[in-house]
Amino acid sequence: MPVQKTCQVSGQTFTITDEDIKVCKRFNVPLPTLCPDERHRKRTAFRNELNLYNRTCDLTGKPIIASYSTDKPYTVYSNEAWWGDSWDGTDYGREFDFERPFFEQFEELSLKVPLPPNVVLNSINCEYTAFSADSKNCYYSARMGHAEDIMYTYLALSSTGIIDCYNVSHCNYCYECVDCWSCYECFFSQNCKNTNNSWFCYDCIGCSDCFGCTGIRNKKFYFFNQCCTEEGYKEKVSKYNLGNYQVAQSIKKDFRKNLTSRPKKSAIILNSENSTGNYITDSKNVHCSFDLENVEDIRYCWGTEHAKDMYDCDFVYYAELAYNIVSISRATNIRFSFAVYGSNDIDYSMYIANNCANCFGCISLKKKQYCILNKQYSKEEYFALRDKIIEHMKHTGEWGQYFHPKISTYCYNESVAGEYFPLTKEEALSRDYKWKEPEPQEFKPATAEVPDDIKDVPDSITEEILASTLSGRNYKITKEELRFYKRYGIPLPKTHFLERHAERLKLRNPRKLWDRNCQKCQAKISTSYAPDRPETVYCEKCYLETTD
Repeated sequence: MPVQKTCQVSGQTFTITDEDIKVCKRFNVPLPTLCPDERHRKRTAFRNELNLYNRTCDLTGKPIIASYSTDKPYTVYSNEAWWGDSWDGTDYGREFDFERPFFEQFEELSLKVPLPPNVVLNSINCEYTAFSADSKNCYYSARMGHAEDIMYTYLALSSTGIIDCYNVSHCNYCYECVDCWSCYECFFSQNCKNTNNSWFCYDCIGCSDCFGCTGIRNKKFYFFNQCCTEEGYKEKVSKYNLGNYQVAQSIKKDFRKNLTSRPKKSAIILNSENSTGNYITDSKNVHCSFDLENVEDIRYCWGTEHAKDMYDCDFVYYAELAYNIVSISRATNIRFSFAVYGSNDIDYSMYIANNCANCFGCISLKKKQYCILNKQYSKEEYFALRDKIIEHMKHTGEWGQYFHPKISTYCYNESVAGEYFPLTKEEALSRDYKWKEPEPQEFKPATAEVPDDIKDVPDSITEEILASTLSGRNYKITKEELRFYKRYGIPLPKTHFLERHAERLKLRNPRKLWDRNCQKCQAKISTSYAPDRPETVYCEKCYLETTD
């Protein structure tokens, strides 16, 4: 029978379903004591994607770019050094003390073992990125895969020439696009697919040369959803000086305001069966999960691709059988862990890679097995001690809980949790999260003002220190950026790239679900549009009837 519980942190009542109970029995873990949102918050507080810092490799003394600021007390190696064979994580191994809590001992180990600066695999000139693989020439971006020439972007797969975008796949030369697939030369657009040479478009599929359009299919030379001749279309577009910052911002503001009056589809779920959530593609048996592709038997997961049997997991790529984890790839049977790659049978560990197996409470191990707190054991010793530690953790109340917040190597306002579950400094500290104060060196006086019109921008702007009009935080324009802006007649941004990222994030719905009724046919729907929002929300059938 379903169980009603009260979240230990938020006080919110939540339901543990029969299926959830089966999952917990399968993984031999107790029922959750936190609601789904608080479980996501706790995990994602361990992941920093876009806050990068200058630091020194603690092994070689060489300068590196790291996800840890210099005030963090950790030992950090360069990627080359960390992945190299000049050191061994088991040299930091220690005995387990049954007189003390597990989390306390794990935290002490984290302060000693070398950590990688960020996760960048098989990539060239991508030092200023995190969680990137098989990519080239990417800068201040995160979650890159087979991507090239990417800047200030979150999640770009098989794409080239992308700036200031969020979640693009197989796209080329796009700017300020959110959730777009197979698009070419699109700007200020969202939820578009197979669309080319278009501006300010929303939910356009198979279109070309469109401006200010929503919900159209296989159209060309459309201006605010009206068909034009090629000459008429170009004449209408030419009346806008899109290279002027104020003009572009005004169009963007009006376009997004007008979107509110158009019906919205309750959820974007494509080629999927028995699934609830949003942005789900080619999947089966998904419950309350978001941003998924090619997955099966998934519950309460975010950002997961090519995976099966995942429960309470975030940011997974090619994995199977995991519970309460964040950031794993090509891994199997993982519980309560962070950053596990190419390994199996891992519990309560971080930064485990290269065919590790049967590790418990370990950090920064490669090619190891039967280790606890980084100490090597025989197979028989390992399983006996592991079972004893689990019983100890049951008595301390730690077993079944994700890591304590103070173990996170990042501050709350640096982490993904800070983006999706904002807290004030006081609120974060009261929950035992850390907090990072702004660094004074990031708020120097600007050496130049950004011209409104791209035609007035000198090449020397790349040598200047600029200040965000929103916060005063410094940023720069690179030569590659400037060439892109001038090529497409796009005005220079006037805010810091993290502020631009936050604005794009606001364009997406929250990763939460509400039960509602279609506002046309009254069918029951599960949607990420809260009932008090102003949009009209339709089921998929009714929404498709509104597209042109």
